[in-house]
Amino acid sequence: MSDQAEKLRALAAAHRAQPRVITVTSGKGGVGKSNIVINLAIAVSRMGKRVLVIDADLGLANVDILLGLKNTFNLQHAIDGKMKLRDIVVEGPAGIKVIPGSSGIPHIANMNRRRRQEFITSFKELEGEADMILIDTSAGMTRNVITFALLADDIILVTTPEPSAITDAYAMIKVIHAEKATARVGLVVNLTRSETQALEVADRIAQVSRQFLNFPVSVLGTMPTDPYVPRAVMQRQPWSELYPKAPATKAVKQMAARILNGEENSAVHGAGFIQRVSAFFKTNSQA
Repeated sequence: MSDQAEKLRALAAAHRAQPRVITVTSGKGGVGKSNIVINLAIAVSRMGKRVLVIDADLGLANVDILLGLKNTFNLQHAIDGKMKLRDIVVEGPAGIKVIPGSSGIPHIANMNRRRRQEFITSFKELEGEADMILIDTSAGMTRNVITFALLADDIILVTTPEPSAITDAYAMIKVIHAEKATARVGLVVNLTRSETQALEVADRIAQVSRQFLNFPVSVLGTMPTDPYVPRAVMQRQPWSELYPKAPATKAVKQMAARILNGEENSAVHGAGFIQRVSAFFKTNSQA
């Protein structure tokens, strides 16, 4: 009996060692998604977790710019097979690790077999280096965005109170639900005048999702309109580092705590990120 219990504990520990993968996306651009990714990563890191940010915004990569990082290589070099992922990682504030993105990268499923295997191997070399992987995607419902969403344990969907942003957020939920009915989606409402307004927007989206899709969407957090945020952007620094007492900093810390608390109370993760990447390429390979 003791041997069996020990094996179960070892198996559980192995699963817990796998990084939690969270894809952050949005139905439209201009909702502050990348800024939230950066500051959320810093907040989680400050709470004792090793965090890796992958800038997978293949249309307009800007995480390195927002962080003021100086990098020579980016995700394009890894996809092209010129560099391994571990060789393009740069360190950001609070010890977070960043894989800089590059614009104009084609669909990742279109790699040939050799390059695909090299890319997967690169991820294997990184898997043990992080407790959490945050993937910042492009805005909109492109195939690349859906690909990264399907690979994640959880999806954070960022929107604002603007009618067009709300409409696009719900459209994104419909696409995610159609592709993966078991997906876990958490809403973040950004650029709000008040928490009351934010919760009204989030509740409206969640209610419509339940009513018409029978698909639960949780409310992960709200982010106020904060004058310190554009100031930090102009200085190419994270607002949570530059203005630790700003309202937006308080909000992102609350969001990070909610995410980590949810992780502690949830079931052990299923297949690891690398297994999911491998399975995706096997299913979608074209070479």
